[in-house]
Amino acid sequence: MRPILVGLAGLAAVALVLSGCAGAVLTERASDTTPTIQVGPPGQGTAAANHAAARRDAATLLTRVRLPAGVVSTPVEPRGDHGYLKLSGDIEGDSANALAHAWWTTSEAPSEVLAYLKSHVPTGASQSGTGSVSDGRTGSSSELVGFEWPAVGPVLGDRELQVTVSALPGGRTGILAEAQSDWVVPRSQSERVPAAATAVRITLQRRSIPVGTRKPVSASYVLITSPRRVLRAVRLVDSLPVVQPIEIMCPLILLTGQSLTVTYSAGPAGPALAQAQVSLQAPSSGGADSCDPIRFSIRGRAQTPLISDSFVRQIEQLAGFRR
Repeated sequence: MRPILVGLAGLAAVALVLSGCAGAVLTERASDTTPTIQVGPPGQGTAAANHAAARRDAATLLTRVRLPAGVVSTPVEPRGDHGYLKLSGDIEGDSANALAHAWWTTSEAPSEVLAYLKSHVPTGASQSGTGSVSDGRTGSSSELVGFEWPAVGPVLGDRELQVTVSALPGGRTGILAEAQSDWVVPRSQSERVPAAATAVRITLQRRSIPVGTRKPVSASYVLITSPRRVLRAVRLVDSLPVVQPIEIMCPLILLTGQSLTVTYSAGPAGPALAQAQVSLQAPSSGGADSCDPIRFSIRGRAQTPLISDSFVRQIEQLAGFRR
């Protein structure tokens, strides 16, 4: 079914029909004022400030671990731990984290320490999981319990504490606590739509399913030249955060053959200054996540991908598209 292009209230719309496309041009008188556009979400801070906040937070999280009475602090990895209490490097794999750790020993059995940890959740945290590792050859083993705290606005992301316990020679137990706080990587001020953009072309492309068949591609577009709506389209992109450098397992994504492209140019016939594009993986897709981010480029050069849970919906509302 061809998409329905609806007029936007209070605007004069002129319909253009091209081969295989449906389009409209939206115009409006210029505004007397041009508000300042912020790049990235409010309060995202700087990379240095967020990194410093994560270092402080990791140290604080480490102090929140609650251990049984009688534990003895040790500055190094306890001997005879079969490597189970060796530092893991990080709890979750990413490139923007701060770490803190500490070791202890106790005369209590590993099972008693683990039970105490589970029943004494650190203040403000929730238990995130448990695990165990064993070696049948040596008969050694370790167990761990994890805790997590909520993110802190646009400054700190994942905040975790992992405690590992393992039996040591002489009937003692070794304990390793590792804290990790991820800082939010802010969006650079240079990754913004150029100020010269005065026109926005929004294209919704529908491809035949299954992808690869010879049925024609169907595309609908709207060309916006209204200063107020151009500004709104610029704000929608410039206010988005970048995808964070974390490792995640992405599910198999079903190709729908649909995409939404927003092109910013210097006038209706001017060169493309910036472009945002996202694949629509579901008929009701309203945003983009880390597995299907918004690809963003400036003058043809790829920038850090963006993420949003409402970008597609907002752009389609701006264009008047209906899916």
